[in-house]
Amino acid sequence: MINVKGFMENLQCHTFYPESIEFKLIIQDALLPSNNQEWILHFEGGRMEVKKRGRYQTEITLDVSDFSSLLLGVVSFKELYRLGKVRLSEAKYVNLLNQLFLTLEKPRCISAF
Repeated sequence: MINVKGFMENLQCHTFYPESIEFKLIIQDALLPSNNQEWILHFEGGRMEVKKRGRYQTEITLDVSDFSSLLLGVVSFKELYRLGKVRLSEAKYVNLLNQLFLTLEKPRCISAF
């Protein structure tokens, strides 16, 4: 993922599992320092709102490669947590976050090359 900020902005149109939670997301990227950012993500009714500041219930830290794998449905949140790829300040949110990011279908490319 080259532009995490742009990707996050585009995700605001995506419909997520209808969980309600606010969390701080910290993305780390050793290759592109401009991707090292943090946001407050507010989820309500399947919609996401991105904020730079605000209150949150838990804090998530992960590498950009794991974040992109999570969003593309390659790996679940619970699996990343189990493997130690996600740092979560409140372990009680693992199941809720797993459900929130659940992807039943992996993305498909339908563009001709």
